[in-house]
Amino acid sequence: MAVFENAASALAVEVSPTGDQATLMQWREQYEVLWGGKRRFLECHLKRGNSREPRNCLRIYFFWDEDDELIVVGHLPSHLTNEQT
Repeated sequence: MAVFENAASALAVEVSPTGDQATLMQWREQYEVLWGGKRRFLECHLKRGNSREPRNCLRIYFFWDEDDELIVVGHLPSHLTNEQT
């Protein structure tokens, strides 16, 4: 894990949970994607910057597909709606 953390630090990005799924489901159309015939929650995001100004921040929302062993990106590069919007 240290290799990943070092690479993320060098790029000035952070990977973290998107937030509470129950709360975010009020914006279901933004936080869920159709994958493999099922609706899947975008449970994580890679982020850079803390501004809501699109020129100064990056958000990549994704989930890990255990079956196919790959990351599925559902939205980028901007913030999705949340309680702070």
